[in-house]
Amino acid sequence: MSVALQRVAVIASHVRPPCSVRHSPCCHATLCAASGSAVVFMENPKAPAPSHAEKARTLMAGQRQGFLATTHHQLGAPYGTLINLATCPESGMPFTVISRMAEHTANLQKSSVCSVLVTEAQGSGDQLAVSRCTCVGEMERVEKTPGRRAAFLSNHSSATYVDFDDFQCWRLKCDRLRYIGGFGEMSWVDGSAFQAARPDDIAAGSRGAVDHMNEDHQDAVLAMTQAFGGLPGATSATLLSLDRHGFEVLAVTGEGRRRTRVPFETTLSHLDDIRPAVVAMTERARTLLGLPAPKSGH
Repeated sequence: MSVALQRVAVIASHVRPPCSVRHSPCCHATLCAASGSAVVFMENPKAPAPSHAEKARTLMAGQRQGFLATTHHQLGAPYGTLINLATCPESGMPFTVISRMAEHTANLQKSSVCSVLVTEAQGSGDQLAVSRCTCVGEMERVEKTPGRRAAFLSNHSSATYVDFDDFQCWRLKCDRLRYIGGFGEMSWVDGSAFQAARPDDIAAGSRGAVDHMNEDHQDAVLAMTQAFGGLPGATSATLLSLDRHGFEVLAVTGEGRRRTRVPFETTLSHLDDIRPAVVAMTERARTLLGLPAPKSGH
């Protein structure tokens, strides 16, 4: 996580309490107070956003490991373990290849009810400020088909054990999942909605662009937030995430912290579309705000 995003992570407590709703001419605002700090979530009606099903599907598609929680077959206690994952192309559901001798395999053979947690958290910084989802359902043993074998090896090229007879393929049948997109953004998603959704390729490949904008172009992020995010009085802004429809921003204003969304003019189709879209929006924002052109090379 970049230094800029680490600074974002302190905006609120880890649990979102009941919220009060206010209205402004351009956005609905939801105020969430938390342990001495607060963040207002602006709902911009002009800024479409991916559904939580899409966000969860995108997150799952990019994962190689997950945390499997089962019930221990002897102790009857919760039992968590780290496993290697891949996803089924047709459904997006996670599957794994595990040894018959593993403790969690014995647990699944007694009770297939389980959950799998995946998260984009890594490195330093507040890990609760980033996206994660917990899939709840049942594991079922499935055939080690050529397609599943190829998908697993694509994620884990050194997993030669995939061909061992004593390693089994298990797939999660997810009934529901809990998606959390950071502080204050969370919901339950039905398993069928997750399967019907498609990963957002722009969001999946945008981390480098997000870090670059925060580290080198904070003035541009602020200008776009002021012009198109419903926060003309913002004094600073940090890009949180970016997808095919637009991007999420955390801004500081005279009234406190605000989280808002800025829409692209058109939906992006390829990662190469990010730069020209952001450049064009920045130019439009500076024109609307009457700001001078940036220095050469900026």
